[in-house]
Amino acid sequence: MINLENISFTYGQSPCLKNVSLKVKKGESIAIIGPSGNGKTSIIRTINGLIPNYFENGSLQGKVYIDGKKADEFPMWKRGKKVGSVFQDPRTQFFSNKVEGEIAFACENYGLNHDRIMTCTKDIIKQLRLQELEDKNLSELSSGERQKVAIASAMVTKPEVLIFDEPSANLDTEGVDNLKHTLEILKNNGATMVFAEHRIYYLLDIVDRFLYIEDGKIVKEYSKEEIKKISLLQQQKLGIRCPFKTRIKSLKKISKRQDDPVIELDNISLTIKGKNIIKNCSFTGCSGEIIAVLGTNGAGKTTLAKVLCGMYKESQGDILINGKRTNRKKRNKKVWYSANETQTQFFTNSIEKEILIGIDRTTEKLEKARELLKLFNLYDIRDKHPYALSGGQKQRLSILCGLLSDRDILILDEPSSGLDYRNMEILAKTIKNAASMNKTILLITHDYELVNACCTHYYNLSEGNVYES
Repeated sequence: MINLENISFTYGQSPCLKNVSLKVKKGESIAIIGPSGNGKTSIIRTINGLIPNYFENGSLQGKVYIDGKKADEFPMWKRGKKVGSVFQDPRTQFFSNKVEGEIAFACENYGLNHDRIMTCTKDIIKQLRLQELEDKNLSELSSGERQKVAIASAMVTKPEVLIFDEPSANLDTEGVDNLKHTLEILKNNGATMVFAEHRIYYLLDIVDRFLYIEDGKIVKEYSKEEIKKISLLQQQKLGIRCPFKTRIKSLKKISKRQDDPVIELDNISLTIKGKNIIKNCSFTGCSGEIIAVLGTNGAGKTTLAKVLCGMYKESQGDILINGKRTNRKKRNKKVWYSANETQTQFFTNSIEKEILIGIDRTTEKLEKARELLKLFNLYDIRDKHPYALSGGQKQRLSILCGLLSDRDILILDEPSSGLDYRNMEILAKTIKNAASMNKTILLITHDYELVNACCTHYYNLSEGNVYES
């Protein structure tokens, strides 16, 4: 069904793929694994035609065949009909404002009549259990909910090939289970699927082969049985997460703390357009603590973070910082918020310039900035543009900016999304380094491996209510 022959791709001066050849039979599913930045996404883009049709500044050699025909003989609209894509950042593939309209868009593009469009759209919404989202604006959705809509949009026209770039990156445990259920249905119906993934436990019953890519080359193939038997050391080298479902280890009881809280929420509620998003939420955080805020997609975790940092104004309740009631404007100066999409908060053309925004450039501050750059492994690339960084590097830069801002409270929203095992460990070490500087850190995440690696406490958020865990 898919045949890549001696594919090499160079973008700018950087070779991304080096003489890659692979075949995927009709009805087969494969997963491309390997550390971040080694070519997984480039293979995905070569199959769906974004390379070279969108990334025109690159140089592509080799041949791509789809269903026995040269891919470059297909016009892009025909290739898109054969190959459905789910990108790592769903926002990059959205065209509509509403969920239902976005899912229907592909059907409209291919000229289906109205009745057929409605039937296909409703069927996929039901299959993926998206009924509660179908009338919402895409801007209202959590990152995990956006991922579900992207998957529905790719599946709605029933392409012969489906390719997924980190489809589980923003999904909670229930969302991953639902994704697995959907993929099993597709597998049983004979779909051909290609995945680029770090988190593979949910794919073990779906994928037939795992291809390990390193430095732009496919260097080894693993069966699912071999993957299940790999050691922790091999797991780290391969860049994959634990091949089994992770549970949270036992953490400290929040109620047993003795220290005075740095931040305290007292019955905080938030109502938007008549809907209660946050309901009577109360919790505390102390200096040096790393507190995970857990919950399903759409539970209100990011909304709560935006209330804490002053982006949203609470409808009722009090927020105290160091024992004092703090209004929205003051919180904005005391709480650092690192968004899930970190690139939206960078403004300059180099790491070094970015960390110096808004700080007093005293000798002491500049020396601290230099030390932190080295501690976070960013010093040698300090002249690099923030947009050119990997996901893990962007997260480290955002945390570094937070530390230099002298804010006592740092909120990190899904910081490990899309990170391989090694970069997740580096991130965990970075977070612990930040906590050791007497910062209070709130970690919004679905990543239980990250929670186990660095968190001291955690709360569960469910339907806008916080529960101690």
